[in-house]
Amino acid sequence: MLRLSILFTIVVVCIAIAPAGCAPSAPAKRVGDVVAVESVEIVPADAADLKMPSAVEEVSAASKQRANSAIQEADKAIEAAKGSIHAASQSAATEKVLLGESSLTAGVPGSGPITLEQIDSWLANPKN
Repeated sequence: MLRLSILFTIVVVCIAIAPAGCAPSAPAKRVGDVVAVESVEIVPADAADLKMPSAVEEVSAASKQRANSAIQEADKAIEAAKGSIHAASQSAATEKVLLGESSLTAGVPGSGPITLEQIDSWLANPKN
């Protein structure tokens, strides 16, 4: 029984010491609060008369000119494409051809039933 009470006491002491063992030995030294101060520049009301540097104006003008010329070229291309879009949107006249019709095999050399080798050689010819 004595052993059990000693063991119980040791366990209680270990449990009591465990949280204290994780704590720092001394509290951290407190350094004064640091506050960052940002400065904000207020533009005066008469800033409208400020001029951009001439190099910036030149680059800006050249950029605007390139953009305007690209827009004009795109507009011309769109106008030119309008006619082709209209022509392509119209369906072509269809023609009915029955299977077995001689016009289906017109231009393919040979006579009689067509073999797979004949089709492959005809398709491999760059003229076709």
